[in-house]
Amino acid sequence: MKNTIVLFVSMLALSGCEKTQEYSNELIQKGETHFKNIRQLTFSGENAEAYFSFDGTKLIYQAHDGDSLCDQIYVMDIKTGDSKMVSTGDGTTTCSYFEYPETKKIIYAS
Repeated sequence: MKNTIVLFVSMLALSGCEKTQEYSNELIQKGETHFKNIRQLTFSGENAEAYFSFDGTKLIYQAHDGDSLCDQIYVMDIKTGDSKMVSTGDGTTTCSYFEYPETKKIIYAS
């Protein structure tokens, strides 16, 4: 009996260790047939202009965070969700894109 309990508790603990990325369908409007497994990538800011890299691994966007007075350009790693400001931080910026076909170079207006 004791071995059964130990086995059950061990299996229960191990089953909770697996991490899987889950996507929500709560952002999909009723009747929409083209989308599934939507994941929200950004959660703050005032702008809606963003573009994926050609290989689909990064997102470039403009945002206004608490530290800057004007919009700046950021690149997000889609897999991790980590963002890095890639503009200088001086002045306002807009209209950012990845250079084709690489994702190493970007262009934006400032």
